[in-house]
Amino acid sequence: MTQNLIAKLPETLCALQNLTTLLIDDNLLKELPEDIGNCQNLIRLDANANKLVKLPESLVKIKTIETLIFSNNSITDLPNWVTHLSTVKYLDYTKNSIPVDNANETIVRLKKNNPYIVEAKFF
Repeated sequence: MTQNLIAKLPETLCALQNLTTLLIDDNLLKELPEDIGNCQNLIRLDANANKLVKLPESLVKIKTIETLIFSNNSITDLPNWVTHLSTVKYLDYTKNSIPVDNANETIVRLKKNNPYIVEAKFF
């Protein structure tokens, strides 16, 4: 679904419980469906280069997620739930408008809560 000028994902996508990879980069998405957390086997989510402002907290429910890429969006805040992504190995929030203090605090808490994290990029 990469580079398709998609502005909104269909809610039916959230019913795909066997979905393991979702590549939705280079689109026009302003939000992800709140029920994205129902994709219980999702391992990789790449939403790079969209217009996302915030992310649904339901992502925390996905216990298989290892890679999350949200670079080049319009995200201005890192919510507390990000630090509870216990299976994520790679998290990319680069090229957003996240304050340095918020990002640094989140990195510390994420590494404390997640022994599997290999890389977390926010700048």
